[in-house]
Amino acid sequence: MDPELYVFPNIERPALKMAASTGLFALVIAAARLLTRQGLLPTGDGSPILWLSLLCGFSLFLYASYQAWRATREKNSVEDPRRQAPTRLLDTGFFARVRHPMYGMFILANAGLGLAASSVYGLGFSLLSLVLFVLNGIFEERAALIPLFGDQYRDYMRRVPARYFTPLQAVLLVLALGLNAAGVFLR
Repeated sequence: MDPELYVFPNIERPALKMAASTGLFALVIAAARLLTRQGLLPTGDGSPILWLSLLCGFSLFLYASYQAWRATREKNSVEDPRRQAPTRLLDTGFFARVRHPMYGMFILANAGLGLAASSVYGLGFSLLSLVLFVLNGIFEERAALIPLFGDQYRDYMRRVPARYFTPLQAVLLVLALGLNAAGVFLR
C-alpha cells in the first residue's frame, strides 16, 4: 500500500503535487519546531547554519517526494488496482536501477525533514524511517515478490543489486544524516 493513496491521492499534475508537498513540509516543520520549543523560524547565534539546514532539508524533501511520486506512477502502471498486486515484474525506468526506488525516496524525504527540523527528534525520525523502510523492503522481497515471481525475481536481483538508492542518492542520505547529527551533537 502506497502513502500516495493517503496523502494527496487525487493530485496528478506535478506542479500541484510539489505545491501540496511543500505545504505539508511547512506544516510538519512548523509543528516539529513548536513541539521542540524552538520557535517557528531559526533565530540566535546559529541562525545561518539553521537556515542552511532548513533549505537543504527542504530541497532534499522536494527532490525525494517528486522522485517517489514518479516511481509510484510507474509502479502503478503494472499493478492490478483491485488486488494491489503487480501483474508483471517491473524492471524498466526507476526499477532498472533500484529495486525499491519508492522506499529509498521515502527514506530520503524523511531525512530531509529530519535535517530541516535540526533537532534530536528530527535525527531520530530520520533513523527510524531508515530502519523501517529497509526492513519493509527486505520483508516485501522475501514474503511477496520472490514467491510471486520466483526465478524471474532472483534474476532481477542479480541484474539490479541496488535495493534502495543509486550511488548519488546514497551520498545524499549520508550527507543529510551526517549534517543532522553534526548539527545536533556539535551545538
